Amino acid sequence: MGERGAPAIRSPMALKIKRNKNHIMTDTEKLILDKLESMSVDLREVKNKTARIEDRVTGIEDRVTRMELTIGNDISQKIDMTGEGRDFLKQRLDEALQFEKKREGMEWELINHRMEINKIKDRLDIA
Repeated sequence: MGERGAPAIRSPMALKIKRNKNHIMTDTEKLILDKLESMSVDLREVKNKTARIEDRVTGIEDRVTRMELTIGNDISQKIDMTGEGRDFLKQRLDEALQFEKKREGMEWELINHRMEINKIKDRLDIA
């Protein structure tokens, strides 16, 4: 067992040393073997964390793709509709302004006609 309770993965060198029953491991070799086992456990943990990170990145990529589709479809369509509505309102405003100009022109004409009528009344001495 490794130092954290996980089964120890032995390197080919460590297995070769264990097979040779006549060889007695030195303290340095034991230390190296322990370090290799510890590194193996650490490497396994890093691989697990990397796999989890990759899963999270995949999830984020999926969310981004959905957001891009939403932006591409829904929001762009709504922007187009808003632009069309703006164009429609601008056209209606232009028509209303033209109508207002005509109304003002008619008012001025009416004022002019009243003045003419008043002048004619004054000449004819009609009150």
